[in-house]
Amino acid sequence: MIRHASVADKAAILDIAVDSGLFPAEHVGELSEMMDAQLGATSEGHHWIVQESERGTLQGAAYYAPEALTDGTFNLYFIAVREILKGKGVGSALLHYVEHQLKQEQGRVLIIETSSLDNYNLTRRFYLKHEYTEVARIPEFFSAGEDKVVFWRKLKA
Repeated sequence: MIRHASVADKAAILDIAVDSGLFPAEHVGELSEMMDAQLGATSEGHHWIVQESERGTLQGAAYYAPEALTDGTFNLYFIAVREILKGKGVGSALLHYVEHQLKQEQGRVLIIETSSLDNYNLTRRFYLKHEYTEVARIPEFFSAGEDKVVFWRKLKA
């Protein structure tokens, strides 16, 4: 089941972020601050969602929001799945849910940014599999030798 996250889900989402292997523990503080600003808030278009198992365990999470000064462009700022569940459809379900919701909100475009490091190869293949196009690489963005890779997809009505 996919649902909107609540403040009570914060610790589990942070755990998923670290467990996924995609969000270093040293960035959890920044992620926590971002969640404090958005979880349970009524900010227009900002959404934290979670995939919950039948037993009530959180399996994955995502956060998406509109890009400022655009018409219908959104950014998927965060998506993570527990390591043990990768390849089981949880990430795909979250991504499809986001796309469906954005279409309902008249979203036109979804942008996703990630890293060029080798441990993000599966992540980049995941976006390509879901018909996202790599549209930019910003060299040395995150750190020396680590580019920002930007994926884009037009949302079909």
